[in-house]
Amino acid sequence: MRIAMVGQKTNVTRFGGIERHVGLLADRLAERGHEVTVFTRGRYGDPVRPAHGVTLTRRPSVPSKHLEAITHSTVCSLEAGLRGYDVVHFHGVGPSLTIPFAKLGRRSAACATVHDQDYNKDKWSGFAQRMLRAGEASACRHAGAVITVARYLQQHLYDSYGRTATYIPNGNDPLAVQPAGPGLAEHGLEAGRYLLFLARLVPEKGCDVLIQALRESDTGYQLAIVGGASYSDEHAAYLRRLAGDDSRIRFLGFQSGEVLDELRSNAGAYLMPSRQEGLPLSLLEMLSYSMPVIASDIPAVHEVDGAVAQDRLTLVPPGDVAALRGAIDRLPWPGQPGTPGLLNWPTWADVAEQVERVYESIALRRAA
Repeated sequence: MRIAMVGQKTNVTRFGGIERHVGLLADRLAERGHEVTVFTRGRYGDPVRPAHGVTLTRRPSVPSKHLEAITHSTVCSLEAGLRGYDVVHFHGVGPSLTIPFAKLGRRSAACATVHDQDYNKDKWSGFAQRMLRAGEASACRHAGAVITVARYLQQHLYDSYGRTATYIPNGNDPLAVQPAGPGLAEHGLEAGRYLLFLARLVPEKGCDVLIQALRESDTGYQLAIVGGASYSDEHAAYLRRLAGDDSRIRFLGFQSGEVLDELRSNAGAYLMPSRQEGLPLSLLEMLSYSMPVIASDIPAVHEVDGAVAQDRLTLVPPGDVAALRGAIDRLPWPGQPGTPGLLNWPTWADVAEQVERVYESIALRRAA
């Protein structure tokens, strides 16, 4: 089967959850014998070398906060439809606005994955939020199949549009455990003596709440903030001002490869104070390291209910500085480096098998 992926920036997994999702899913689908084209945008560096059977195709876009995704998706959707791929798979509600372009050639079936309710994010203007909602509606009206990565998203689409979606969560493969080494030393960190925040520096991730909570705490833990801005330079600058002269707070920027594995393996705890999430891959990954996790009590986090021991996950109200500070103060000191633990969750190979079945059903309907 010939498959095209539309909506992601690149297959470089450090750029975001959708990019990681698409990169891993494309590789596993190729291993199952499919030909997969991943459309990428030029301004995100050199793509990661994909698995055999995956082709990376770079196409242009208008490099601005509000136009980049929609212009790139329009070009890619139209091309994919005219080339007659068996399935054109759209990722995200914004790119799903362009599904009708993929159907102009009348040869391709369309699939859409709803990863999050992006219109709830503060970085978007009112007009952009309305367009994102329109993209969600477009997915429900025009795609042959809709996939959601979380059950609460599945219920939302049914309640809002009467659309029955297929629940297929993000996968989780065993992660590499990297002992403490030069990656930590470079940033002045010691194993088990720092807390890890791993996300883009955008308002909905709640890093501002975390910084305030740490500054009000007497904890001996340092805070390693890993991630960069995404059309959010003003917010990133605000976070640095908020951190002030607190020497415990370190901004490490984007990290990847062995250094990222080292940072994840040796943290005393992982903190996810998000106000809004779809199904965060970082949450699954850090739970699989068997280390304490403190997260906001939001619907996305409850997707892991029953998949991990309750004592591994502490929930606090989103935006509540005092509650987050209290959870930090109750952490054992020092923390223990992470080790692979029990997380009852599908692997990416399992996810690819489920997605393949969705493709087959819509391709057969399209052929009929």
